[in-house]
Amino acid sequence: MIAGGSRIAAYLATRLLDMNVAVKIIEKNLDKALDLALRFPDITVICGDGTDQATLLSENLDGMDGFVSLTDNDEENVIISMFAEQQGVEHVVPKVNRVELGFLLENRASPMP
Repeated sequence: MIAGGSRIAAYLATRLLDMNVAVKIIEKNLDKALDLALRFPDITVICGDGTDQATLLSENLDGMDGFVSLTDNDEENVIISMFAEQQGVEHVVPKVNRVELGFLLENRASPMP
């Protein structure tokens, strides 16, 4: 699952499709969501708020193998990524541009053995 329909999300979706991975993108902007749906007929595109916990849960977040948060807001990316981890998503990646937010990511999950 990818939250946010940016150029990075489109690139990632392409790479995941090349690896035969099912992709679901949640994008709140209707025009972007429609564009993604037209460009990528093999993925599921949801027009909704990818930072809304109820939306994420209704789209089966807890059943996802991975979650990538690619919204334009670093803080939202960190928070919803932490929520995804709490829901048991094994692979979670938030996009964070501001280095000063690194302290939020340091103790998110225990390191892999």
